[in-house]
Amino acid sequence: MCPALKGMSSIAEIARPIARAINIYCSVAGHGIDIAARRDLARHIKRLADQGVADPSRLTVHGLSYLQNRSHDAKPNPTNTPRRKVSRGRRQI
Repeated sequence: MCPALKGMSSIAEIARPIARAINIYCSVAGHGIDIAARRDLARHIKRLADQGVADPSRLTVHGLSYLQNRSHDAKPNPTNTPRRKVSRGRRQI
């Protein structure tokens, strides 16, 4: 094996946890995920596998957590949205 590839995990090792995380997330969330989210999830799980996480179940759980956090980060915070000024009292003419 090439020394540069020694720490790299194979696609076959991480494909199943990625697919399981996507399937579970989509069934629980009630909606799909876009291509960018799939790509980012694959990168995240690949990075974890390269760091030594070898258990497919643990990688799946990390993937679900990643997708949930990504979903929460994508939603706008209602307290930070600008509000329209509401006039109180009579209108000045």
